[in-house]
Amino acid sequence: MMKIKILAKYRFGLAILVSLIVIIAFGWGFLTKTQVTKATLLTWQPARQVVESALLQKVLTENFQLVNSENFPDVNQVKVVTLAAENKYFVFDFHTLKVCGTAGCLYSAYTTDGQNILSLMLNPQLPKGFSLLVQSAEKRNGYPCLDVFQQNYNELVSSSHFCLNSGQLLLLNQSLKEIEL
Repeated sequence: MMKIKILAKYRFGLAILVSLIVIIAFGWGFLTKTQVTKATLLTWQPARQVVESALLQKVLTENFQLVNSENFPDVNQVKVVTLAAENKYFVFDFHTLKVCGTAGCLYSAYTTDGQNILSLMLNPQLPKGFSLLVQSAEKRNGYPCLDVFQQNYNELVSSSHFCLNSGQLLLLNQSLKEIEL
């Protein structure tokens, strides 16, 4: 009898407490299900350790025109990053002056089945706080999108957003970010 009187006395407060617990639980569940994933910083690795040798040979053959008795670049120097979602692709840094010029150095992206989906001349020298390549949280056609950063002017860095469409990584948008000194 005493318990019923105590519950009756505090039922309004108890109802508020239960309601708050339900609202918090629902809100927490909603946030965890709809949370946007963050971009992924990419790590360069030796291509020989990551990519099948047949694909690596194909990439070298397609990206180097040898003159006379020149040799391919040292395969041990070639670096690669892997971008993965349902499907994955690789971006190669050939790490040699043979594919560098005033515009930068050649970087090429290939699917695992050997399709070249992007080739860019990029300058790998960026201000502190910027990475050359970042895997976007966005996906298109099962492949992750790629954000490429390049210093344009003394105080500006461009961010180019590429996504796979029609068998190529296509530029979808570009923006400028100010370098914070």
